[in-house]
Amino acid sequence: SIKLILERIEKSYHEFLDKYLGPDDSMLLPRETNFRWIPLFFCCFLSFGTYYGHDTPALLQTEIQRVFDITTTRFNLLFSFFYLPCIIMPFLGGLLTDKMGIRTGMFLFSILILLGQALVTYGMSNLSFELMIVGRFLHGLGHDCLLVGKKAIIAKWFLKGEIAFAMGLGLCISRLGSSLGSYTTPRIYMVTEDLSYPFLVGVYTCIFSTICVLILNSVDRYADMKELKRSLSHMKEDFEMSDLKRFPFIYYLLLMSCLSLYPVFFSFMNNASDMMVHRFGFDLRSAGSYISIVYSMSTLMTPLIGLFADKYGRKLYIILFASMIPFLTHFYIAFLEDTEEPNENMVIALVAFGLFYSCYASILWPCITAVVMEKVRATAYGIVISLENLLLTILPLIVGRIHDLSLEISSGYFFVEILYGTLSVLGIFIAVWLIKEDKNIGETLNARIGEVKQDNELLLTQAIKNIQM
Repeated sequence: SIKLILERIEKSYHEFLDKYLGPDDSMLLPRETNFRWIPLFFCCFLSFGTYYGHDTPALLQTEIQRVFDITTTRFNLLFSFFYLPCIIMPFLGGLLTDKMGIRTGMFLFSILILLGQALVTYGMSNLSFELMIVGRFLHGLGHDCLLVGKKAIIAKWFLKGEIAFAMGLGLCISRLGSSLGSYTTPRIYMVTEDLSYPFLVGVYTCIFSTICVLILNSVDRYADMKELKRSLSHMKEDFEMSDLKRFPFIYYLLLMSCLSLYPVFFSFMNNASDMMVHRFGFDLRSAGSYISIVYSMSTLMTPLIGLFADKYGRKLYIILFASMIPFLTHFYIAFLEDTEEPNENMVIALVAFGLFYSCYASILWPCITAVVMEKVRATAYGIVISLENLLLTILPLIVGRIHDLSLEISSGYFFVEILYGTLSVLGIFIAVWLIKEDKNIGETLNARIGEVKQDNELLLTQAIKNIQM
């Protein structure tokens, strides 16, 4: 049977790893050696496909609206229905991941993503917008749940060091999918003149990522078996719902920071191509190329910023710096002059957003990892992503409505940018609050590796006291 064949392949693979790592009485465990970079490689690519597929509709917005003859509000349903299941699924996915295991969860969620992307492609080829919405909904069911599992397994392998770099590298490769999609999607359409082909490429990237999940699961299972044989594994405590009450106050500040900045950023990126075409004189191909700047920058910079934070600390000051960028940039875009020829000032704004995303994304998730217990870590990620997606479900509808009611002013995007800039202000205040709260608990997040002034349990105890006061 297929199951027997897979078991034999995995057994042979584990025998190869035994030869590479040495006998079971080796002083070091797999997660304590350079072997940990092998699972990180596959972990980086397990979300490559979902990021590639997520951005495809945004890059073809103008043509999709023309083919289906729909408004911007209706087009944004492709994103609202994508994020609708993400309101609750990352939280449930986090609970399931903590309960049934990271490996099982990641495989199930990767299959959901693949099915969703395939259905979107089928809907596009048959000109069924309703079928595309269903596919986007299925894709959304698995998207952020897979990211929850990804963050949890990186923390599992790199908790003792270099975690900001590892998470930054994981995000870097994921966003390589976005960057590659931004560059190739308009070109594939221009060559084929068929909107379904760019979506079909997204299906193939999802298949590739699912294979990476299977390989990663095998490697992680091997490491668990190695530790179990030696009886040196620090066994994870059973998860209980009452553990959710032990989240420290600084975790909720990190949550609020994410909610004030991430939804605005992703909502902007979902409509950036259309704005550049109708307001700033770009064609579809050049708009996609310039949008790729944002994700290309994060591909290059995110692991470097993570490495800097691991070595020198000061994570929350990086978050404060990053939080100022959206506020300034959105108001900058709002008051740019509309042009018929490509406006180079818009490119400057995209570079600024690339800097924001590189700094913010490389720091936020390692900070969350540092302030919660291992047995509820996936749930902690899930809560953040669920609430983020609640806003990402609502915000596109509000943005689409504002756009459609103000088409005579900057092609409908002036008041949209004012809204984005105003919402970004909250992120600056929360960043300052985070720095103050971190000082109260001994500058745990701003410390560099090896200089944490207290252990995690003391952090939790002090933070819980802050809540009770």
